[in-house]
Amino acid sequence: MPQPFRTPIREWEDLGSDRVRLSTLAREQDPTNPSMYALDVDVWRNGSAELTSAGVIWRLPPHAENVILEPAIAGTVASFLALVGALYELAGYHGHLDIGVAVEGLQGAVSSTEHPGSFPQRRYNANEYRRVERFSAGELAARPDVVRRLLHHLFESTTGHVDTEPFTWAPG
Repeated sequence: MPQPFRTPIREWEDLGSDRVRLSTLAREQDPTNPSMYALDVDVWRNGSAELTSAGVIWRLPPHAENVILEPAIAGTVASFLALVGALYELAGYHGHLDIGVAVEGLQGAVSSTEHPGSFPQRRYNANEYRRVERFSAGELAARPDVVRRLLHHLFESTTGHVDTEPFTWAPG
C-alpha cells in the first residue's frame, strides 16, 4: 500500500517559468504509470499547488477487480494539505483557498472495506470523483476535517455508510 510522502523524495526541482516540483520519481519516470508509487507536487509562484499520486486504486490478487484504497486516498490528501498548509503559513497567507480533489480510475472498482468475495459488492459507477470546496488557509491545520469534507461523498458511495471514518479503517 502506498505510504504518502514516506518514500524518498528528491530536492525541489525548478521546472522553469514559475513552477517547482517535489517528486518521488526520477525525472525520466512517468507519474501516470499505474504500477508506480508516483507522488508529484507542483507548486506555482502564484500559490497554486497540484498533487499527482498513483497507487490509490489497486488490482489485488487473487481477485481481478480494482479496489479503492480509501485510507490511502485520505492519507495522501491529508499529506498534501499539510505541505501546502505549511507553505501558506510560511508565506503569511491567511485568506481563502479553493481546494479541489479528483480521484480517477474508479469505474467498477470496489471498496477496500468490503470483504473479498462478498456479495453484492458496491461498485463505483463513474470513472472519477471531483469535489472543490472553499477553506481559509487557517482551516488547513484541521486537516482531517478538511479531508472528510472533501471526500465524504466519495466514501459514502464506495462504502454505503453515511458516517465513514477514513483514518481508522482497516481492509475488510
